[in-house]
Amino acid sequence: MFDLPFAIDAPVVDVLRQLEHTNLHEFSTSGESVRGARSQIRYLAALWPSASIPELVEKIHYIINNRDLLPEDVRAVLNGVAIGHEEITAQDVSLVLRGQYLSDASRRTREVPIQVIQTIGKCLQEGMTLRATAQAARCSYDTVEAVDMLLGLRRAHEGKMMMLAMKAVRDGVSVRRFAALHGLSRGRAHRLVLDAKAALQQLGSE
Repeated sequence: MFDLPFAIDAPVVDVLRQLEHTNLHEFSTSGESVRGARSQIRYLAALWPSASIPELVEKIHYIINNRDLLPEDVRAVLNGVAIGHEEITAQDVSLVLRGQYLSDASRRTREVPIQVIQTIGKCLQEGMTLRATAQAARCSYDTVEAVDMLLGLRRAHEGKMMMLAMKAVRDGVSVRRFAALHGLSRGRAHRLVLDAKAALQQLGSE
């Protein structure tokens, strides 16, 4: 249904299998496990940098394929709202004392805004370094690293560029033309072409 830009050997492949059976509504689930699952779900937003919240809800709900996780649960997680019977905190007690319920939309978490995660995804999918991505998204380096470790977006981008470079070599495309076609610097394009030629030689295709 969706074109997924993560590396095929990225941890997210196993994480999606785990999320398929994770129930965020279970009171017995530890707070740490819930936070981990929430982060994984939210980091999936990096796969679709330009999607709206409704679109993200649809896409993430679909790929998780968990009967215990409703679309409204996904929306709550993306919007930074606690759901179900997650770990009761001092903040929860304070809400109750003020006459509010734990399910209120005002029960906000302190998670990274979803728009920041999408910016991280856009930058990594364009091949930006982790540090440059952190600066562009105005977030911590650790957050960028966590997203990339889960999804392997930079490795996926590098693999895609290598395939394009190999095709360019086979088709006799010049370095200058290859750089122009893909918005690369001359130096970056040159390195990719050299690597592509080496890879083709190893494959015995040249």
